[in-house]
Amino acid sequence: MSFRTYFDASAEGLSAYLPVGIFVLIAFVAVWWTAVNEFGRDGKRIPADQRRQISRGFAALAAVIAIVALVGMRHRQVAIARIFAQRDFTVVEGAVSDFQPSPVGSNDEERFRVGEIWFSYRAAVDEGGFHQTRAHGGPIREGRIVRIVQDRQGRILKLDLAD
Repeated sequence: MSFRTYFDASAEGLSAYLPVGIFVLIAFVAVWWTAVNEFGRDGKRIPADQRRQISRGFAALAAVIAIVALVGMRHRQVAIARIFAQRDFTVVEGAVSDFQPSPVGSNDEERFRVGEIWFSYRAAVDEGGFHQTRAHGGPIREGRIVRIVQDRQGRILKLDLAD
């Protein structure tokens, strides 16, 4: 039986940094808007030096948040690479059974098992493993043959689908 890889946490690459990029863009717009907007909520003119201080504050806050996020994401990537390098994972292969999809529009957990091993994840919780629910276009279906690489915490680090 042949498989194709659907998800591989060790190969996420730059797409993992997209949320940080979006945040930085929003922060840039906020800093720019604060710097050029001359009027406050009450319609009174805000002095230029005060506008500069506000935009510097926004920029500093955005930089701190972005750095913390990037360090955390890099740490996660290094940890996942270490798991693969040390072969500290288990591989489960078989048919998906007892599939309990997450309802559309909810943040509920999606669950299924392969053999005797249960797997669960939420779309809104990205812990470095697979988390794409069926409601968000995920490939898991009852009876589908899969091969899953999981770490000790049960995260799905790699998901292969049978052709």
